[in-house]
Amino acid sequence: MEKRRIIIWTTNIDQLILEKGAVGGLTVQMYFWAKTFIQNGWSCYSFSKKQKQKLEDINFINYFEYRYINIIINFFYTPYIILKIKPNVILLRGAGRSLFLVQLFAWLIKCKIVFFAASDLDFTLKHPEQRLYDRIMFKWALKRNSYFVVQNEFQQTLLDKKVLDKKSIVIPNIWLTQSMVKNVSTKYKDCILWVGNFRELKRPMWFIELASKNPDYSFVMIGSATDRELFKQCAEEANKMPNLYFLGRQSFNYVNGLFKQAKFFVCTSEVEGFPNTFLQAWSNSVPVISTVDPSNVIKMNHLGYIVNNQEELIEFLLKRTDKEYRNLQTNIDHYFYKNHEAQSAYNKLIELIS
Repeated sequence: MEKRRIIIWTTNIDQLILEKGAVGGLTVQMYFWAKTFIQNGWSCYSFSKKQKQKLEDINFINYFEYRYINIIINFFYTPYIILKIKPNVILLRGAGRSLFLVQLFAWLIKCKIVFFAASDLDFTLKHPEQRLYDRIMFKWALKRNSYFVVQNEFQQTLLDKKVLDKKSIVIPNIWLTQSMVKNVSTKYKDCILWVGNFRELKRPMWFIELASKNPDYSFVMIGSATDRELFKQCAEEANKMPNLYFLGRQSFNYVNGLFKQAKFFVCTSEVEGFPNTFLQAWSNSVPVISTVDPSNVIKMNHLGYIVNNQEELIEFLLKRTDKEYRNLQTNIDHYFYKNHEAQSAYNKLIELIS
């Protein structure tokens, strides 16, 4: 019997596996889903900007990218890939023109398309980081898609307002417990950790201010230079402080190792869907201090602390007790393995598209 085929419509999973280049949370989740489909007997395909190859049973196809004419190349390349592989399912994540192009041609083989939300902003249809023409194409495709996976109930509400009568289910980000880990220096043990792309909505300066007001604690900051000026500013400020290690971009494996050393993980974002960093923390029994709480999961399950402003964040570390911390770790262990196990999420997704 021929295997079912799925295309994970994204690039850079190969770079994650090989520990090369910068990869974000979207890539990590797509890697986990690829591995989960493979474990359930599917043939899995994805794209590489480097070379055609096979890694960890994922078949990587060359992705052609040319400045200025990329959309034209993709217009012809998309139907070629769909007709060549003939996937049963295509899985995409995050707002972008790819959904438009796939939606335009998938009818040729009656392929099912599952759109995974990456952020609450995906359903506002006014994504601040999208070009106008990308936004128009994404909006057209979104309203014609049939299957949606959202990260939280708020995203489901946004989807219902913008796109009516569509099938959607809530599946928080998944996590593979056997994910890759690299050993890191013990000098970071019991650190307070910040991980994210450097851009304004992540508010990294809040974390730097937190470190400056708490000199008795050790802080570590990691992330890629999405906004180069902000990245440079944060690096300069951090390097003035003896209790703050600014490590810049690091591999997924290395970041996993740091989470094993951390005491707390701090999220200072204005908006999030369901961050992978939360799962990295909770998979290591590390409580989260956050300015956002997707579906109130932190508050309801007592997995950390929610702060409403910068002042509360700065004052927080002065208030905690060891007993509270141990209770949080117990809650985290119970919650994590009940809610983010990959196989149960896969079963829910298959039920949706069946």
